[in-house]
Amino acid sequence: MASAVALAVGLAPVPAFAVRDGFEFMQLCRKSSLGCEYFMDGLYNGTVMHLREHVCMPDKDDAKAAARAFWAYMNGGRSAHVQPVSVLMSAALMDAFPCQ
Repeated sequence: MASAVALAVGLAPVPAFAVRDGFEFMQLCRKSSLGCEYFMDGLYNGTVMHLREHVCMPDKDDAKAAARAFWAYMNGGRSAHVQPVSVLMSAALMDAFPCQ
């Protein structure tokens, strides 16, 4: 049904992925760059709403800055990739954009 709706409005369907931890998210991004982008956007929006008092994002390109901070955190070897993706995003944003 979702695929039919997506095609009716001219959008290509994006395959659904279950993502529970950092490893699964990295696998998603290897399989589908569009799925990765959509997931990252939702993850960013939900995390920033939750961390408003602890994270001070730059004024421009917040989502892109968040994605760069997340990937730097994931590639930095400081985190256990078996943690939930939301925990990893929170840690990455608090590390990269702490409020002064």
